[in-house]
Amino acid sequence: MGEKFDVIVVGAGPAGSSTAKGCVEAGLETLLIERRSQIGIPVNCAEGIDTKGLEDHFPPHPSWIASRVEGGRLYGPNGVVAEVKHPRAGYILERAIFDRDLAAMAARSGAALWLGVEAVGLEIGESGIEVRIRRDGKEGGVKGEVVVGADGIGSRIGRWGGLLTPLAPNDIVCCCQYLLVHRNFLPGFVEFHIGNLIAPGGYAWVFPKGNGLANVGLALSPPKAQGAPKDYLDLFVAKTYPGAEALGMTRGAVPTAKPLNPSFTHRLLVVGDAARFADPLSGAGIANALRSGRWAAKAIKEAFLEGDFSANSLSRYERRWKKGMGRELNFRYRAKEVFLKLSDRELDEVTHIVKEMFTGRVVGSIEVKRIVKGIIRSSPRLIRLAKHLISI
Repeated sequence: MGEKFDVIVVGAGPAGSSTAKGCVEAGLETLLIERRSQIGIPVNCAEGIDTKGLEDHFPPHPSWIASRVEGGRLYGPNGVVAEVKHPRAGYILERAIFDRDLAAMAARSGAALWLGVEAVGLEIGESGIEVRIRRDGKEGGVKGEVVVGADGIGSRIGRWGGLLTPLAPNDIVCCCQYLLVHRNFLPGFVEFHIGNLIAPGGYAWVFPKGNGLANVGLALSPPKAQGAPKDYLDLFVAKTYPGAEALGMTRGAVPTAKPLNPSFTHRLLVVGDAARFADPLSGAGIANALRSGRWAAKAIKEAFLEGDFSANSLSRYERRWKKGMGRELNFRYRAKEVFLKLSDRELDEVTHIVKEMFTGRVVGSIEVKRIVKGIIRSSPRLIRLAKHLISI
């Protein structure tokens, strides 16, 4: 406490560690703080990432990879199954190991890493910032030039900086997940189960990790649900995997809103889930967290080179993420708004259309925008529903 750094990053998940590593490599004295006493624990994630989303940043280390994903199956409400074969679709990670190693990369590069430190306040002035922290029951402060909020959904750093507005009820999903043991998991294939009785406003997933293990969970939209996520998940597991045993359970929430705009202000940026960069349609967030950390570090480096930490200077960050993923995220948000309005009959129709698109094919990539537009064009009912939301 009482020390001073160039950059203070709050939150040591993938977005925070990526930002800290980039800042250190730019020659900046960087502090990475994490309120938990261990990096990556508990794991509040289904642990899936697409191949490009990981390999654009790092060559996959064997210890990070629980299993490879070579395809997926979509199950409609009434049993229709669409299968997509994609030999290089992605990976199921061991997030605890992955997150720990990312933080270690930042530390090996030269970042100071403080665990068990909670940010409890923030002061932003013309001459710098001070993050108020609590460690071992004692409060103090640490000073810097720029602060980065990598503290997840409902980011306090962003709120203290004046950035965040409340999430609308339809812009958040609540999740529950088990790590299950069962003999019937299909290796290499992820599963998505949709239906308003299964997971209203969301979906259930099965992500096999090998050795008879899988992450089995669901996400639902609270305004559409009649119970808690765990209630729906217990029914799904009992029906789909009778006799399965749970090795652990996690709960959480994911923002399914449009990206935060603005995502910066004077001496402050937010990254990852704090900036609402999770995919609004699927909830996936690891790859976008890594991307946002890279763009944030670049903007901060430029601000230091110019000695200008104003909102105008840091706006480069937002221009980059908008160019890199802004349009795609906004499209997926509009697609999610359509999805929330679908009846089970329409969800079955969607599954039929996807089945027709991919039956007998092996694909090398999956373009969500093309699939969504193909589904909507194939159904007069869906065209009427989506015409004000998605530009065909």
